[in-house]
Amino acid sequence: MKQFIIVIAAIGISIVHTADSRRRFKNNATPEQPKPKVRLQIYFESKCPDSKRFFGSQLTPMMDKIGDYIQLELHPYGKAKTNETTGEVRCQHGAGECQGNMVDACGIVRLNNGTEQTQFVNCMFENSNIPLPVGGQYCCDQYKLDWVNEVQPCSEGPEGKELHHKHGEETNSLDPPVSWVPVIILNNKRGDEEYQKILTNYILQETCSQLTKMNNRPPGC
Repeated sequence: MKQFIIVIAAIGISIVHTADSRRRFKNNATPEQPKPKVRLQIYFESKCPDSKRFFGSQLTPMMDKIGDYIQLELHPYGKAKTNETTGEVRCQHGAGECQGNMVDACGIVRLNNGTEQTQFVNCMFENSNIPLPVGGQYCCDQYKLDWVNEVQPCSEGPEGKELHHKHGEETNSLDPPVSWVPVIILNNKRGDEEYQKILTNYILQETCSQLTKMNNRPPGC
């Protein structure tokens, strides 16, 4: 009987030791490295018909499918010109476009991920035919942004101007300079005019091709 108790105790100790070893192995295991994302930079204008079409038919549907695999940067400025002496910005489609760019910028900086940012900008495009305060309020409501206390004051004040200026600096750093919008840069490749046409019309396919090369092709492709 005494020997039986000793055997049972030994088995119990062995089980505990094995469980502890498994826990230590699990705790010491190398954490899974995050998979690489595609970098996608979009330079656009709030009143540009081509930008509107691209967001509506290409970018937003893609982000809805594979947004988690994309490191997105949106730059609302386009072909605007900044007077470096006065800081005044003149936008291609007038003052209303500058205001729209700043609303986009103020919304983008307050949203958590590229998919929400894209959806917000697309909402602003879809409602660009109604007065800005009405469209801005509606789109902010859709994405839990505070139009009255945050986004509108931002777009009409120094924060919006500063954000617009920063997007302008980023846009003006492109070589060659922007001559049409949208300009799309995929994984640091801008390419020639023909490649830009491909990106403008087949952004999902091109992005999926890049992700495949990176061994990170998602189901949405």
